[in-house]
Amino acid sequence: MTRLQPLVYALVLVAVVLSMSGCGRHAVLRKYYIIELPDPAGLSTRTTPVSDAACEILPVSVADAFASDRIAMRRDSYELTYYAYHQWAVPPGEATMQLIEQHLQDSRLFSSVSGRFWELLPDYRLQTRIHQLEVVRDDAGRLSAHLHVDYSLIERQTNTVVVFHDRDSIVPLPDRNMNAFAEAISGLLQQSLVDLSGKLEAHLVPENRAGDGED
Repeated sequence: MTRLQPLVYALVLVAVVLSMSGCGRHAVLRKYYIIELPDPAGLSTRTTPVSDAACEILPVSVADAFASDRIAMRRDSYELTYYAYHQWAVPPGEATMQLIEQHLQDSRLFSSVSGRFWELLPDYRLQTRIHQLEVVRDDAGRLSAHLHVDYSLIERQTNTVVVFHDRDSIVPLPDRNMNAFAEAISGLLQQSLVDLSGKLEAHLVPENRAGDGED
């Protein structure tokens, strides 16, 4: 036996021990979820805008508890926990701002919709606030998706709110699949935007108004 053989045996033994210690362990992967508008079926097919006005989409304001990429779960009235391995791919404020802009462009309510105007002053500004965006768990362990969001259309010249829409919705999830949660939130956001568009059109086209100032 050469002097190197005991060292080789020792290294082999260490390798075997390390490989055995890793048996049964699985890498824990962090999963990321996106908020996106479902199939845009039902959007207006109009070819010309409802009005000649321009609308600026202001940055979305999200309550601090829900503003990061962490997905929150409410277990009790004043208790929030955060999933360790489930996160938003894009922070909710940034993701929803892009979707609001996309929806209003597709709806063709305004002649121009953008998150920022460089060469002209917009006629309106749309302010969005997300108060709650969370998984809700009841005493029986059942999960629901909860989205509370409101929109304010502000007339730039007078700095007054001319259209306001508030939607607070909660829908049960069919299972504990977090993809179902992201899908539910996306659907709730789209429905809130569809409802908002109806109020915007009623304001922009006077003959369609069903009563100014109503929520």
